[in-house]
Amino acid sequence: MKKTKSANAAAAAPKFTVKNMQKYKGFYLMFIPVLLFTVAFHYLPLIGISLAFTEYRGIKAPEFVGLDNFIRMFEAPGFWTAFLNTLKLSVVKLLLNTLMAVVISLLLNEIKNMAFKKTTQTIIYLPHFMSWVVTVSVFSLILSPSQDGLVKHNSGERRNSGKGAGNLLHGK
Repeated sequence: MKKTKSANAAAAAPKFTVKNMQKYKGFYLMFIPVLLFTVAFHYLPLIGISLAFTEYRGIKAPEFVGLDNFIRMFEAPGFWTAFLNTLKLSVVKLLLNTLMAVVISLLLNEIKNMAFKKTTQTIIYLPHFMSWVVTVSVFSLILSPSQDGLVKHNSGERRNSGKGAGNLLHGK
């Protein structure tokens, strides 16, 4: 009888022994943060599932009610309207995000000036890597109507003419 490739591969796989664990202890140490993250953010939250099946009434002990909470939710007058609205918004957002990502990628691909292309890419991707608060703060500083704003500072002669970028932001 001839052995198959999968049988040979299974036979050649290293056995799980203490000797192999000591040999690969670096790999096991690198795996510890992944294991802790998985337990903390995927398995520990499962404990809270039991809350969905209980009724809380002030300081009294929680009472197990089974599926009554779900039945009440599904029978609520506005539930299905809210559910369908959420579903529609999610589908539209998915389609628009995908479409706009493709369009922006194609447009960026056509830009020949590399400095402008890289600057545009940075501005587009900036919110993905920084919090919105920091992003808004950076753009506020750049477009600030005071003399400290980068755009107004670099606008040169327009600074004193009242036609700087800060005036454009405030509609003057």
